[in-house]
Amino acid sequence: MKHQAVIFGLAIIGSLAGAATANAEVDPGFYVGVGIGQVNVEDDLIGFDDGDTGFKLFGGYALNEILAVEVSYIDGGTAEDSTTFFDPFRGFGTLSLEADTSVVNLSVLGDLVLTEQFSLFGRVGYAFIDTDVDLTARFAASTLSASDSDSTDEISYGVGAVFRFNERFEARAEYEGFDVSDGELNSITASALFRF
Repeated sequence: MKHQAVIFGLAIIGSLAGAATANAEVDPGFYVGVGIGQVNVEDDLIGFDDGDTGFKLFGGYALNEILAVEVSYIDGGTAEDSTTFFDPFRGFGTLSLEADTSVVNLSVLGDLVLTEQFSLFGRVGYAFIDTDVDLTARFAASTLSASDSDSTDEISYGVGAVFRFNERFEARAEYEGFDVSDGELNSITASALFRF
């Protein structure tokens, strides 16, 4: 399944590259950027679904006007969820869950250049995801807590739009998703990018 997703993503990037007809005047070279947005975490097994403001740092190398390789770090903030429940021995209580997520993502980007200033892009890659989870059950007379950490590597994908102010400075808006088992992890960010 993961191999099919990679092949599908590479096919999309190849299609974007082949369809590009306008000259964006982007020279090969390095670039860096920073972004901020919303990161959402969903776990179907325990019914957890929440998000937080996150930030993104990234850098890459443009091979030409339409292809680039990129590495990024996403700090997903702290997603929180809570519910009231009844324990037959302790009575009513509140169950709270906090999830801190961070992602290192390696990806290939392909641009569909529409004008010299505006383009759409797609990405496919491989992500390394770390998650720290804290679970707390609070009752009138006691508090119980537990924590766990998990690391996984998953397929990543995304789409977005770029506006070029000049040959050095760009603004991006994008959606990124990560193929996690038994749930979903995604981010929507706005970023500023500087080319060297």
